[in-house]
Amino acid sequence: MGHTNRAVFTIVVVEDDDDIRTLAVMALELDPSFRVIEARTGAAALQTACTVAGLDLILVDLSLPDMDGFELADALQQIQTDATIPFAFFTASVREAELQRYKAAGARGVIAKPFDPLRLATTVRNLI
Repeated sequence: MGHTNRAVFTIVVVEDDDDIRTLAVMALELDPSFRVIEARTGAAALQTACTVAGLDLILVDLSLPDMDGFELADALQQIQTDATIPFAFFTASVREAELQRYKAAGARGVIAKPFDPLRLATTVRNLI
């Protein structure tokens, strides 16, 4: 069975704001094919990336308590052995110059905050 035909996709939501993280997780779990893992900090996200195999997408908040989203993106790319974990930035900063910087950092895409909870799962599925 190929990657795209799998029944379950594992998504990590890295967001330090409890309300936003909870809303994002609930919105993603509307899609029964998503398994969602929460992380409040960059360190927690890296721990998850090191211990959970087959992550399909990590949503990275740009401002985390222990590091910024770019530092987390760099660290994620360095721990990869066989395949890079795709990530997308999860941010309110979506001006054109910033979008270029996200792409240059290797992001698969950007999800703008505030996000539409009813469309989040579809947006994420399109990034996978």
